[in-house]
Amino acid sequence: MAGNNVLTKKPAPHNFTLGDYVNLKLNTSFNGTDQLRIVLTADNIASLGRTRSGILGTNDGKTSDNASPLFPNNEVIASGVRYRYLLGSNTAINVFAQSDGAFELGLSGSISPYFEGSAANGISRYSRRNMVYNYGDTGAGVAILHNFSNQFQLGLQYTSINGNNPTENNGLFQGRYVALGQLLYSSPNKNFRLALTYANTYSPPNTTGLSGTNFGPAIGSNLANSTVAGRATLGNLYGAAAFYRINPSLAVNGWVGYSAHRYLGSGDADVWDWGVGLSFPDLFQKGSLGGIFVGMEPKLTSLSPNVNLGAGNGVADKDTSLHIEGFYQYQANDNIAITPGVIWITAPDSDASNPDSIVVWLRTTFRF
Repeated sequence: MAGNNVLTKKPAPHNFTLGDYVNLKLNTSFNGTDQLRIVLTADNIASLGRTRSGILGTNDGKTSDNASPLFPNNEVIASGVRYRYLLGSNTAINVFAQSDGAFELGLSGSISPYFEGSAANGISRYSRRNMVYNYGDTGAGVAILHNFSNQFQLGLQYTSINGNNPTENNGLFQGRYVALGQLLYSSPNKNFRLALTYANTYSPPNTTGLSGTNFGPAIGSNLANSTVAGRATLGNLYGAAAFYRINPSLAVNGWVGYSAHRYLGSGDADVWDWGVGLSFPDLFQKGSLGGIFVGMEPKLTSLSPNVNLGAGNGVADKDTSLHIEGFYQYQANDNIAITPGVIWITAPDSDASNPDSIVVWLRTTFRF
């Protein structure tokens, strides 16, 4: 790892680390068409940065398999508890006590199949999916997936981040939530996909989610993830994403996202992000995968003149930071994949005075 802490401006430690991520999925069915899934997870991979904290002092370049800040030391937790059943031949209902409805029903994973994956594919959180999916955090809720035809699919999900908490400004309907809808088009041969996504999210004052975030995509600049102390925050999020398999050995995907933040009683802000990826299935050998990704993690582009998010009244991000990533997932056999990769962030925290940060990553995935 190379780079500075964007807050202290001091060089980050150039350390090698060794961490683990364990994920056990327990599936059962009562009638052959439904599924009860319980996911047990343990993890000790430290996040290199979070909003104004951590070694780098920013979320830019966050790796994909970081441990939860609430359970960082290989504590075994039930990271997913959900029951999925079919309502007719074209509709699936997913009720979850602890999960992310968009991820569980494949509302995002199906868009960029060569980057999205659990302990696989893209090595950063951002290269896997648009920021519109990352405000969700985890919690309780319900998701619905309906197929109008083989080409058109509608997904709806509601997640209550602190749905298990009975205190004021919490619970299923009075606390932090994300309501998401997505229309997905797939070509008859499945080589082209286009998704249009909208999400509405709300966070009461002084509340946090299970991953330790308050409001924001938990990726990108500090200002894009900041709120006004003592104020509730509302977000209207819009995303468009596409995937095209040019031939069996080459695919391209990309997206653009926009979020309108409203700090209730204070003012507004605009946040943008975009990304483009190239995938190379079966690179050098069958089953392996290469990937290159370039994008701009969420950046606060404008802010009401009377709002201060930590940099001064009306001050938004002044520079553009690029996220550049490459990885090669070598499929050693049916059960083991080895993935070296690198994440390069220019102008971390959207500030060109910060030197570039580089994270070199080596992941070995065992599947049983």
